[in-house]
Amino acid sequence: MATSSAKRLRPAEASLEELIETADSWLIDYDEDDDERLSLRELEQLKKQLQAQTASPAAQQAPLPTQTLMKMVDADDDGFATRNELVDMLKRMKGFDGGHVAREDAKKPQAAEGDGYGESHAQRMERNQKKRKKMSTTANKRYDEI
Repeated sequence: MATSSAKRLRPAEASLEELIETADSWLIDYDEDDDERLSLRELEQLKKQLQAQTASPAAQQAPLPTQTLMKMVDADDDGFATRNELVDMLKRMKGFDGGHVAREDAKKPQAAEGDGYGESHAQRMERNQKKRKKMSTTANKRYDEI
């Protein structure tokens, strides 16, 4: 995975859209078998990359076991981390980092209801672009009427 030169945001500073984009990029970069979920082996590769990027000496000295991380992510206990479960984990990290979620609650995965976080990033961007275009056309018509 290529690291960007852009400033990294702490979870408390990230929007839901950024959390979804992060989960999507993890799946793109680490889902080797393209089944849209991370196995324990694939999660291990992601964890190694994240540890290499951290400046925290504590994370380097006492790394979190991958099995423990999977327990924190995998809400349905199927042994895989899905997109919805990754976004849920990031949301819990954001809440804990911001002081809104207790440590014990931040460790417990929650099953995503329904379709979870819905459309992919590309689908949401396309829908928003159509909406903006429609609003722009409507505004121009009103302006022409005046």
